[in-house]
Order: sequence, then C-alpha cells, then structure tokens
Amino acid sequence: MERFPALAEEFQLKIIVSEKIDDLFALPALYRTASEALALMTDEHFHGGRVYTVAQLRTPLLLKNLEGREDLIAQEVRTLAAHEREKGTQYCETLYDYLICCRSLQKTCEALFAHRNTVLYRIRRMQEKFGIPLDEPLKHADLLLSVSLLLLEAKGPDFFLPRTPSENS
Repeated sequence: MERFPALAEEFQLKIIVSEKIDDLFALPALYRTASEALALMTDEHFHGGRVYTVAQLRTPLLLKNLEGREDLIAQEVRTLAAHEREKGTQYCETLYDYLICCRSLQKTCEALFAHRNTVLYRIRRMQEKFGIPLDEPLKHADLLLSVSLLLLEAKGPDFFLPRTPSENS
C-alpha cells in the first residue's frame, strides 16, 4: 500500500484497492464495488486523491447510488438547504457534522473548525426556524440521509472524504 501513491503520481493513475479476496468465487462481487469506486474517482466532480480503498469510499458510493432521489429527502431539510443556497449559510454542514459526531458539541466544533457559539447558534436556528427534530433520536437517520444527499449534490463526493483545517477555510 505504501508504494501506490508514488506509482499513481508517476504514471497519472487512479488506484482503487478492493477488500481482501479470501475466495476466488468472491471476485465478481468485489469487482462490482471496485469498479463503481473507480468510476467515482474518475468522475469530473471527484477532486480527491489518487489512491483509495473501497472502504474509504463506501459512504460516497452509497450516496451516489441514491443520487437524484429527491423523494428520500425530509421536507425540513429541503427547506434548510433552500435557505442555505439563498443566504450562503453552513446549516447543512453543521447538521451533518452534528449528527455524525453523535450530537457532541465539542466534536462538531472541531470537525467544522468553528467556535462553540457559532455552532450553538446554528443548532438553535435549525430547530426553531426550520423545525429540524434534533431531540428525536428516531429521526436522526432520516436527517442524516437527507442532508447527506443534499451535500453530495452541492459539494460532490469529496465532501465525504476526511477533511483537514485548510479545506474548511
């Protein structure tokens, strides 16, 4: 694995590493996912690196298969996203990070590289103005799927790759 990045750079390649092959008969199932991952990496909207494992691309792959399914997006999240497009806020990213960070304010602030008061303000606005049911755990999966589909459309599959502070500036 250590040699792949240098080879990919030298020969201008995109490399996808599949799951471990334990049985030759498992190859067709692994091939489909690896092929979809490679297609994702060679798409014009993908600006990530040159070498990934299938596991690293699992979330964007899953979302890519649901792309265009507007019917799966909760109405409250659609309203939130429309407001974000109009006003240039970061509510969708905040909602996404808040949910993947298990509603931890500290972890959300670290993920967004944002001040605690900024994140608290956004969370309060999402609940009060847009009716986002953050206090209802049964709704969290629906909210996460909804906001993820919108972020895939708005920011592309790269959004779901690990982020660094310079990427959030």
